Amino acid sequence: MYKRDDILTPLASGKDTRPGNQNDPRAEERYYSNSEIIIIEDLKEIPKFNKEFKLGMTALLLCEEGELSVVIDGIKYEVKKGSFIICSSLHTLSQSVISKDFRSFCLAFSTAKLGNIIGGNPEMLRQMLFVNDNPMVTISPGIYDLVSAYKKLFETKLSFVKHQYYNITIESLLKAVLFDIIGVVAIKMRNTPNNIESSTKSFSSRNAYVRRFLTLLTEDNFKHRTVQYFADQLCITAKYLSLICRQETGKTPNQWIKERLVERIRYLLLNTTLSNKEISIQLGFPNLSFFGKFTKEHLGYSPMEFRKRQ
Repeated sequence: MYKRDDILTPLASGKDTRPGNQNDPRAEERYYSNSEIIIIEDLKEIPKFNKEFKLGMTALLLCEEGELSVVIDGIKYEVKKGSFIICSSLHTLSQSVISKDFRSFCLAFSTAKLGNIIGGNPEMLRQMLFVNDNPMVTISPGIYDLVSAYKKLFETKLSFVKHQYYNITIESLLKAVLFDIIGVVAIKMRNTPNNIESSTKSFSSRNAYVRRFLTLLTEDNFKHRTVQYFADQLCITAKYLSLICRQETGKTPNQWIKERLVERIRYLLLNTTLSNKEISIQLGFPNLSFFGKFTKEHLGYSPMEFRKRQ
């Protein structure tokens, strides 16, 4: 019986803990890992598991050969060449079976790193929420070739001499891959009736409430920041929303609200010409002084200083 740590710890440790057996399919793997990112060039082996668990991070897995059968939130997905699975920290996995010729390219991010990459971009947040209900995406031959080209870049980069900007270049490549994949998700959203609202999957009611809360949080644009408001929209108590949020994500609703707000502030400061006052008003701060104090507390600098340092 495999637990979450049985699958992720050997990869996340940053050490090569694989057996020295030359016949072990993992012997050819090359990977990069730090506390927030994992890149595996040729993932050929995924341990079978039958017990429900959550990854605790977001993983993107492109199938290059063979097949992967995996159950996510009670739904069975058959992943073949040209398809990829995106599993977020909200997904519950319960079964996994791979074919003998299975081979894949895998990227994984911590929740914090994914938030930093996406920032407060509302469109990208909606697209990632769409992924929660539609974790498998089939891509065109052109996009498959593009991702394969990225993989070759990673192969070259991981074998390249390390220098002071090594980690920065790895993360830049990672961002490029992620943005292209999110772009594919955006196309699928446009072709899916009612997109985010269209989920007919049989995940648990607790999980559904949490996902709906995160959707409302994205759509609300921070007009409301109280747990009670979102609980009222879901027709549940604030206490119950707090309980299921902690159980399903490891975070409280207040933590989610604050994290998304900080991401939005970062995005507006770096990607728009809005004045500090305009951002403050747009995000519902009572005054410019309060906005400045909040920004310095969570970003380490005043709004003006933060913009100058980027």
